[in-house]
Amino acid sequence: MAVDVVRTTGNTTGVAPIFNYPTPAASVGLLLIRVPLGLYFAGAGISHLQGGLKQFVSDYSEVAQRFMSPNMSNTYLTALPWVEIAVGCLLVVGFLTRLMAFAMTAMLVSFLVALWSPATTDAGRPHTTTRPAMATDASDPHPFNKNIVLAGLALGLAFTGAGVFSIDGLMFGPKRRTRVTEEYVAPLGT
Repeated sequence: MAVDVVRTTGNTTGVAPIFNYPTPAASVGLLLIRVPLGLYFAGAGISHLQGGLKQFVSDYSEVAQRFMSPNMSNTYLTALPWVEIAVGCLLVVGFLTRLMAFAMTAMLVSFLVALWSPATTDAGRPHTTTRPAMATDASDPHPFNKNIVLAGLALGLAFTGAGVFSIDGLMFGPKRRTRVTEEYVAPLGT
């Protein structure tokens, strides 16, 4: 809530500046981060479903079972594409952005832990070639795994929120400005 602070001392009145955060420019920046990140995540979930859910589960069950029981890994991998789609879509429209961004960060960190090991490839075989640190495989031309960048962006959104141009901005955005004086508090415009 933006607040005017008015202090009356004798014949002088001081008014503190009003800062509305996020500013429209910051909200556009948050929108430009939020939408592509959400679309990327939703697209990843859709691509996992396009090859068939059973195929996706069987492809990654060996990796998942290194960290959890077979039943739990099956449940996790069955739900994962749907959760990716839901989190991505909610991030695009900016609904419960901070919660969705924290969920996205947690998923991306779990992907990093599950799919990267300094001594083995993604399939669990020993490396035969050198690869850049944190790359997804030896043929990856990037210097590190893209999930690190995506997790950083998601974590940034988790701390900043969606901005004004979102459902969160409409529902939980700035309320009416209030003038605060030493005597009483009255809403502006009344």
